Amino acid sequence: MKRILVIILSVSAILVTSVSAQTKSKSSVVPPSKNTAITKDPDIDLYNRAIQYGDYDVAKHALYTLMIRNPDRTGYLDSLVALYYNLNAYPQCVLTGNAYLEKDTSNLDVMEMVAISNVAMKRNKEALALYEKMYLKTGKIYYAYHLAVQQYVLKRIGECNQMIDIVLNDPQSAKENIPISSEDGRQNVPLKAAALNLRGIIFNEINQKEKAKEYFEAALQVFPDFSLAKKNLDTLAGSKETETKKEK
Repeated sequence: MKRILVIILSVSAILVTSVSAQTKSKSSVVPPSKNTAITKDPDIDLYNRAIQYGDYDVAKHALYTLMIRNPDRTGYLDSLVALYYNLNAYPQCVLTGNAYLEKDTSNLDVMEMVAISNVAMKRNKEALALYEKMYLKTGKIYYAYHLAVQQYVLKRIGECNQMIDIVLNDPQSAKENIPISSEDGRQNVPLKAAALNLRGIIFNEINQKEKAKEYFEAALQVFPDFSLAKKNLDTLAGSKETETKKEK
């Protein structure tokens, strides 16, 4: 049987609005943080010029120089985390991000960049621990959904269903969007639709096809253009047709 596409197993599907807003985009890099003093420091000027011209190796060198000269300033370190994240240098993002979080456990943007990087490296237990911390700190359903995703990947289905319920029972889930990637590109999808689709996937995996269909259809009621839910529904229908032919 052809497996139903799962929206949340690729890192592109997990890239999220808050991190995207913080880091602008994968083609741009944030300047040193606000807690970094703006001076005539030649290394800060070097960093800014390197970012301006896209020379990220020079930008990294400037940041490392600033960190060595100013070991107590975390602003240079979180800029380095963001730089590695934007460059898809996920192992380095995790290493620098973890070092930063040892000094400052309150920075959700760094925490999320590290979580996404861990997902990209298939370190789902580490990503789950970070999303759990972010959810407990904020109570935001955005983090609840991503926590459910990691629980699903790790086959902690009972916990996953609990987090899905939290998302679905929050009125904001129909209003707050999350970028979801598929073969057709990226869509901004309401969290409610994404959660319903995830539950449909769970029911399909335990061979409860009718319940899976019910949740895929519910996802489409929330967001009729949800291409991934449409594909999941089509694939489910195709698998049923194949099974019927085999029975004959």
